Amino acid sequence: MRAGTYNEAVTFGRSGSAAAGFITLRGESGAILDGTGKSGQGITISSKNYIRVIGMTVQTFLAGNTPMGISVDGSSSFIELRNNLVHNIESPNGNAHGIAFYGTAATPITNIVVEANEIRNCKLGQSESLVLNGNVDGFRVAGNIVHDNDNIGIDFIGFEATGPAGQDQARNGICVDNVVYNISSASNPTYGGDRS
Repeated sequence: MRAGTYNEAVTFGRSGSAAAGFITLRGESGAILDGTGKSGQGITISSKNYIRVIGMTVQTFLAGNTPMGISVDGSSSFIELRNNLVHNIESPNGNAHGIAFYGTAATPITNIVVEANEIRNCKLGQSESLVLNGNVDGFRVAGNIVHDNDNIGIDFIGFEATGPAGQDQARNGICVDNVVYNISSASNPTYGGDRS
C-alpha cells in the first residue's frame, strides 16, 4: 500500500495457499488505515489462510462495540503480523483490542506469527492490547512493544466460551522478547480508578 492516510478498513476476502503462497498487505512507510468516523475493525481476517500484514499503521478506530485494530477469528491459519503500528483504538463505554485472535471454530487458529509490532495509546475497557483467545493452537509472539494502554498488555486466554469445549484455550505457543510497559487501569473507567 502506498504511503498516505486511508479512511477505510480492510477485510481479506480470500486465502492464499501453500502452493500459491501468501496474500500480503504490505505498507510503505507512512501507509495508514485511519478509522476516524468508522467503527469495527481496521483489518479483518476471518477464517482465511496464508495471510501476511506487514508495515501497516492502524489507528483511531473508535466505537462502543469492541473496535479492534487487527482482528483474526474463525479457523484462520498461517497468519503473520509483522512490523505494524496499532494505536488509539478506543471504546468509550465498552471493550477494545489492539490486536486480537479469537479461535471460535472447531478447527483451531494455528501457525500464527505476531512479531515486531507496536501497540500503544489504546483505551481497552476490560479487554487486552494483544490477545489470543479460545481455540488457538500454535503461535509465536515475539519482539513486540506494548505500552501506554489502560488494560492488559499481552494475554493468552482460555475458558471464556470463545471456542468449543475442550479446545477453548490458547496453547502450544512461544512468547519471547516482548517489551510491555506503562500498562495501568488507573484511568480506565471500567475499573473505577483501581490500579492494576
